[in-house]
Amino acid sequence: MDINFVVNIFMNVNLNIESSYLYKKIEMTSTAIRKKVHEYIDEADVSIVEVIYKLLEVYRKANNSLMTDEQQDEIIKRSIQYKNGEVKGHTLAEVQNRLKRKYNS
Repeated sequence: MDINFVVNIFMNVNLNIESSYLYKKIEMTSTAIRKKVHEYIDEADVSIVEVIYKLLEVYRKANNSLMTDEQQDEIIKRSIQYKNGEVKGHTLAEVQNRLKRKYNS
């Protein structure tokens, strides 16, 4: 399958799934959407699976993060620490008040 064909499809398809589902008056959670996609893939012809695979590869390459791998790892590490209760987060208001007290004294 030609990658240009896949890229063309990707660029011309409206991938705003949430708005298209709301437009059709169908509300689906991301879990329900994932389940349905898995069902489609399980039943699909191998050529369709190849197109989906290539589409996702194009999407992944086009949506590279602006952060380095080290920065991404640090965010994941801190997120895990926060979820495990190892560190405390602060609201924007708390940070603003702390800075005002520090620099306005």
